[in-house]
Amino acid sequence: MSDEELARTAGLLHDCFRDVIRTHQPEIERVLAGERLDPQAPPELVARAIQAQGMWFQLLSIAEQNAAMRQRRQSEVARGYDQLRGTFAQVVSAAARGGVAADEMRAVVANLRVRPVITAHPTEAKRVTVLEKHRRIYRRLVDLEAPRWTPRERSALVENLRTEIELLWLTGELRLEKPTVEQELAWGLYFVHENLFEVVPELVDKLERALRQAYPTEHWQVAPFFQFGSWIGGDRDGNPFVTNDVTRRALFENRIASLRRYRQRLGDLLRGLSVTERAAPIAPEFREALARELAASGDAERIQQRNRGEVYRQLVTCMLRKLDATLTSAERREPVPETVAYRTADELIADLRTLEDGLVAARGERAADLLVRPVRREVEAFRFSTFRLDVRDNSPRVNGALAALWRARNSGACTCSPKRRVCLRTPPGSRAVRSRSCRCSNPSTICGGRPKSCATCCKCRWCAAPCVPNAACSK
Repeated sequence: MSDEELARTAGLLHDCFRDVIRTHQPEIERVLAGERLDPQAPPELVARAIQAQGMWFQLLSIAEQNAAMRQRRQSEVARGYDQLRGTFAQVVSAAARGGVAADEMRAVVANLRVRPVITAHPTEAKRVTVLEKHRRIYRRLVDLEAPRWTPRERSALVENLRTEIELLWLTGELRLEKPTVEQELAWGLYFVHENLFEVVPELVDKLERALRQAYPTEHWQVAPFFQFGSWIGGDRDGNPFVTNDVTRRALFENRIASLRRYRQRLGDLLRGLSVTERAAPIAPEFREALARELAASGDAERIQQRNRGEVYRQLVTCMLRKLDATLTSAERREPVPETVAYRTADELIADLRTLEDGLVAARGERAADLLVRPVRREVEAFRFSTFRLDVRDNSPRVNGALAALWRARNSGACTCSPKRRVCLRTPPGSRAVRSRSCRCSNPSTICGGRPKSCATCCKCRWCAAPCVPNAACSK
């Protein structure tokens, strides 16, 4: 995209914004024209003028993002996707040309682990409402890129763009109060719903396609390597408002977000997979798997009658029933029932693989690749938790919590038992937990699970209780 085109896009945004200012705050329009505000202007007007300048910079940033994406697409058309610097296709093809063997590349891919962490910093003041309006303005610019519009249609799109900018100007940009943990959680989930659910699974597919293109004689099946962590609702050592109930609520809200997303995706599959057994050969393995699911559903006859001969829809219907049971339990903050329900994400992934393999066996590879595999990739990436919640707390509380869990599960057994040590996989030679007030010059060591040092400066490494020298844990 040329500088001229960027200037044209920025000019359109500037014209729309000035029109909005002219309507609602004509006294500060001169600021957008590069003129100075009256030195005698009241503080409220000065504040609005500063806000107008800040909003214009935001709009200009949106125009630049749009320009960058258009330039990237044009570069891909002109040079080819594998020549775009930084893409999987470019990196993998360069490695193959450089002599990296397929087995070496396979080992590298098998060890890939990427986990960005979502956090809502206390200084983050931008509201989700404002972020949504920025996104809609960007989408209006994308709509205007198409050359197919008539003058009347293009005029309507420009008017829609102006309306979005007007709503942005009339919206309070900043939070007036410190956000609650619930608001921070909604802020984090906003990005998942807006694009991450769709974009993250594409990373695995892009890497897999790049590997197949660079090593065409090899078979590649890339395992999920990109997942998200989160501190929101688990930052117990940095946010005094994160209590047990808040952490529990965060876990359930994250779980509900992913389950509802999968519910929607399975609904899309149910509508799309209208394949009939009279038009495609159905593999015996798929029929056996379907028979088991129908029997477990307890409503086989009704499912078969509703989708007679459409075996893939019958399986998806069984999957939806199990997912609904799991979702209902999460919404009620209850454990997953022992009846027909998905207890883990792996169970849903297994059913999606059965569906995928069944379509491939029926010579429906494209349907499997385009419809089912993206859903499976989503479940593999986000599981039933959306984010992996990082619970951060100080070590005495963590040790105490682990000891309480151990005693609850083992009928009050001593937390210093060797069995618990194996369970926690404590590295050999681990040191005892020392009190901050310790002044002992001889740090305590562990011998058979018991610290050897003064009782005042040493705590049991299992339950964090003070220990008597050369004696068993007091707990």
